[in-house]
Amino acid sequence: MEETAADSKDEGGTTTASTQEDAAAAMPLPYAFDADGRKQPLPGSRSIFLRGGTVEAFGLAGLSSKSGNLMAAVPKDKLLADMQFQGAISDFHPIKDAIKATDYDELLLRVNDDDIFGDGNNFEVAVTKAAAETWQAIQAAQQQAAAAATAAAEAAAAEAALPR
Repeated sequence: MEETAADSKDEGGTTTASTQEDAAAAMPLPYAFDADGRKQPLPGSRSIFLRGGTVEAFGLAGLSSKSGNLMAAVPKDKLLADMQFQGAISDFHPIKDAIKATDYDELLLRVNDDDIFGDGNNFEVAVTKAAAETWQAIQAAQQQAAAAATAAAEAAAAEAALPR
């Protein structure tokens, strides 16, 4: 079985700092780069601006990069109903065709409160199942890395507390 950086252990059985850094470096990014090296939404996702009322109405107010709660699933039917009711003033209207063409039913929305693309938008919508699965895999890997770092810190503290 091939060993990954995340599985590497030192002789004492604990994950080393360098292997944790290697694992973080190997983690996929939640964005792509264009030909000029600028960050762009992943293929299959769209960057969008949602007004405060829309954020509240869709239950997205708790999403924040600071809280670590980055994503929420919203039923496709709910987005389509919003576009039907509000028409051209719906925040989702600019990506209406992409939403209609999605290949899954619970669309994943991801907060972009740091405006990593520099386009002034505050959310991304995964309009393909592949993009949603990529975001979910990234989030799972980040959570595992955080848990491993916590476990390593606790192990180091326990080791330091042992009588010498």
